[in-house]
Formats: sequence, C-alpha cells, structure tokens
Amino acid sequence: MRIAESLVVVAALLGGSWTATGRTGAAPQDVPSHLRPHMLHHAPPALLEPLENGSPSVLKGWNPTAERDLVNQLSQAGLEHRVVKAGIMDAVGLRLAVVKVQAGVWHTGEFSVARLHSDSQQVLAACFGDNLRCDHVDLWAAVPYEGPDGIKWHWPVFSMSCWRDNYTAMARSGLPPGQLLQSLSMLRYDPLFLKYAADNGVVRGEAVFDLAVPELNGWSLDSVPARPDEHLQAITRGAANSRVVAITIDDGPHPASTSLMLQVLAEQKARATFFVVGEKIIHYPQLFLDIVGAGHEIGNHCFTNRRLPDLPLNAAAAELGETSRLVEALSRQRCRLMRPPGGGLDEKSLRLCASLGLLPVFWSRNTGDWRPRPPAEIARVALTGVKGGDIILMHQGNIESALALREILAGLRQMGLQPGRVSDLLPDAPLLAGNAPEVLADLRSLGCLRDE
Repeated sequence: MRIAESLVVVAALLGGSWTATGRTGAAPQDVPSHLRPHMLHHAPPALLEPLENGSPSVLKGWNPTAERDLVNQLSQAGLEHRVVKAGIMDAVGLRLAVVKVQAGVWHTGEFSVARLHSDSQQVLAACFGDNLRCDHVDLWAAVPYEGPDGIKWHWPVFSMSCWRDNYTAMARSGLPPGQLLQSLSMLRYDPLFLKYAADNGVVRGEAVFDLAVPELNGWSLDSVPARPDEHLQAITRGAANSRVVAITIDDGPHPASTSLMLQVLAEQKARATFFVVGEKIIHYPQLFLDIVGAGHEIGNHCFTNRRLPDLPLNAAAAELGETSRLVEALSRQRCRLMRPPGGGLDEKSLRLCASLGLLPVFWSRNTGDWRPRPPAEIARVALTGVKGGDIILMHQGNIESALALREILAGLRQMGLQPGRVSDLLPDAPLLAGNAPEVLADLRSLGCLRDE
C-alpha cells in the first residue's frame, strides 16, 4: 500500500485526531486529560528559544567525517532552519542519518510549513546524494520543552523517516516539497507547530497527524470494566521444553535505533515483540508503521512510560487505554500484551490490565541494556545460561542494543534455539495466575517487579 493510501485509512480510523483541512482540533493546553501535564503547551516566545545540546558541536560523533561533510553541505544549501544535531552511523551494512533542526525559521523565529518542507527536501537530497549515500534518514524539527519534573529536552513538532529506495523512486517525480515528503513518509505535525505557522494552510489537503487525542478526556473509573480478581494473569517465560526464545524490545519507536534493529531482525529472518510508548508513536508514526510492516508483534508500554503504581487508577487507565487505541488505529491490530514500565505493577494496575484485556509480560532474562554497555557485554548477559522458553528483555534508544541484537540472534541459532515473539510462547506457557496478591507474590519471588 502506498503511503498516501495508508494515510487515508489511518485518518478514517483515528477520526477526530486527524484533519484534512489544515485546521487542527484543540491545542494540547485546551484538552483536559490525565496526561495534560505531559503535553507541550509553551507560549510562542518559549518556542523560539535556541535549543541547547549540552555541547558546542552539532555533530553526533558516530562518524565525525561524514557528519561534518553533511553539515557543510547543508550550510552551503542555505537552510532557513538551524541544524541542531547531525549524525551518520555505519553499522550492519547500513548508513543511517539523523538530522534535527530548530522548528523556528533561522534568524526570524517564524514558523513556516512551506519553508520546513523545502529545507526537509534539501536535507534528504544531501543525505541520499552520491557523496554520502545514506540508506535511511530520520528527520525532525524540535522546540525546547521543560517537563513537569523540571528536565529540559527537545519536543518534536514535525517528523518523517524514509529509506533510500523509496526516495530514489520518488525524487524525479517533480512533486512540490510537501507532496514529495508525504509520498516518502507519514508526515507528523504537532498542532502547536501548525497553530503558530503563519502558512498552516499549506498542509490543506494532506493528512495531518495531530497530537490532540480527544479520547484522553474520557478515561474515568466508571469507564474501566470490572474483572473478577481470581482470574488475573501474567507471564515471565514460556514452557521449558520450547525451542523458542522471545525477543522483547521496549521504549520505541526511536530515531536510528529502530531502523537499525529492524534491519538486524530482517537480516536474521527473525521476529520480535516491540513494547511501544504511545507518546513516541505520535512523535515518530512512520517508524512505528515500519515495525508493524515488518511483521513484528506490538505490545503496550504506556503513553508516557511512567510507572503505573505511581499513578491514580484513572491516570493509569489513560496511559494504557490511549496507547492501545493508537496501536490499534495505526496498525489495525488488537493490542493484547503490555510491559509495565520499570517492571512496576501493583494490585490496582494488575486488575486494570485484566479489565482492559492486556496480559502483563515480564521476562526471564534481563540484559540491563538501558544502561550504557558494550554490545558484547549485552549479548553475553543475554546468552549465558539461556534456555528455550526464555523471554529476553531489551530496549531501544542505545545503538549498542541494536548491535548486540545481531550477536544475540546469531548466538541463539548456534544453540539450536529459535528467536521469536511472546505470542509464539503463549500456547504452552506456564502463566502466573490467581488473585492479585498471589500473582504479585510470584512475580516478586522471580525478581520481576523491578527493571534494574
């Protein structure tokens, strides 16, 4: 299915979260919800503050020579947006590029859709050109954001991702920048960006991914169906006589590392279970669709990756329910599995999962790859003592995890084991079952209630 056709399907599924007129729904600050404190609602002056990287260099440092060449090309192209970060990585036979720009037009601070489209096309031309010959590019425009916890970071207000083959096929089409970009990727625009872009009408006629999620306001205690306490379940591993080892990958989608992991899995002809964060689905919808399109299983990892025991029930319901809604709308697949962030689960959230039709999935082997570790060390932890039926816990975000994944998949096959998905283990899996205190006691005895 072509990108434009898939956008029409998704627009119909998401209903009010999409618009084809360029008019967005309520801005995030106007949408009351349990997740409102975690949505961006800065005033225009704050949006125009310069982004800081904590480093004077825009180079990512993966391949400084190629990155410097890219920055020079973009400088000579006269981009109207400031390049905040440029990265080029060579791994597993691929050259991957990530480019982040400041959303406001350079020197003027103006928000312009047309200028961002024009600059985006020039970034792609430089990355895919004969000099650099990148295989994949993740591009996004960001604004500064200070979250409720006081941590400052960069909030994507526009994003796209595409592969070289797709770009090569479409580059000679003669399409104007906006239509060309849409043919290459699902474009994502934050309503905040469109709200302050003087020419937001430029996107009229295009499907626009909208951060405003009206369903968030509907989650309440009354909307959560009751579930008998004695029928609660969780899974930590499959049957001991299974030859399958489930590969589970948390926290995505994520620029660069998602595409790299997908390439490794394709190369090894393996499928995995990705536990995705709802907020990141919104930030990088094309990367999410790439995971789905490759045939991998999708699980729920909450909307903002917050630990469920720290939340009141209605907020936890919004975290899980809205993520499932996004997964099902974009993938047209029912979301049946969930991984509690940080391994955090208590009686109320365990009952909530059952009420929402979600099976909590834990692990029997924790690689600890959320901490910076060499790929060889991550692989060693995963493979030492591994047995059929194990569930291996990994994460997206660190490139080392993607490189370790290649070693893990190859190592499993050398042992006569088959990498697979959680659903491959379910038919014969020894599920933990009982009332809430019993299931939690079993999880605690297995050391699964904390991801450390």
